Amino acid sequence: MGSDIYFHGLEEGETCEVEIEEGKTLVVKLLEIGKVDLDGRRRLAFEVNGNRRDVMIEDKSSVATSIGGSGNRKVMADPLNPLEIGASIPGKVVK
Repeated sequence: MGSDIYFHGLEEGETCEVEIEEGKTLVVKLLEIGKVDLDGRRRLAFEVNGNRRDVMIEDKSSVATSIGGSGNRKVMADPLNPLEIGASIPGKVVK
């Protein structure tokens, strides 16, 4: 995969080749970028070696994500409680 694709992604209709190991190359085409839903997720449609694949991603740049959305987002800490500190690792600090 070229560095331009790696850093900037594909545009709709654009195709790239991804070498996953020597002699094995995937041909990936971005077919469609869906609209952001209320939870800040977006559906992407790809074609990988001629087979369609749909994936849901969290769009971190969307308004729905930045204002909390309406759904299944994990809350790291209560912003109104000064005794809670958000962390992206599981577990509790006991001392």
